[in-house]
Amino acid sequence: MIGTPEGVTILDPSTINEWRVRPLKNGVNWYADTEYFANVATQTDAQKFRKAVYAKQSFKCAACMQELHGEAIELHHIIPKKDGGGWTLKNIVALHKTCHTGITNAITPIYPNLG
Repeated sequence: MIGTPEGVTILDPSTINEWRVRPLKNGVNWYADTEYFANVATQTDAQKFRKAVYAKQSFKCAACMQELHGEAIELHHIIPKKDGGGWTLKNIVALHKTCHTGITNAITPIYPNLG
């Protein structure tokens, strides 16, 4: 770089993380439209939870152990909600839609690759 001592970098573009800001609806009032902002917060939390589930499984389907790419992905309760299973990282696994259908219809063995 011109005008800087050797070994000093002013800005290294490879160290910048991508940061996206989701635009808000035009004309939304922070005080009057509280339901809108509650929904935005819920969607953000859901996205973070989904990413945590994927990372827990190393971005692989819990049934077939293939990459979670190129196909619809569904979250599945290990202990069903009707039996008291909650939305926790221990009780949720990510599956391809076809694998989820197979498990739901008892065609596929349930999580053969999880210990």
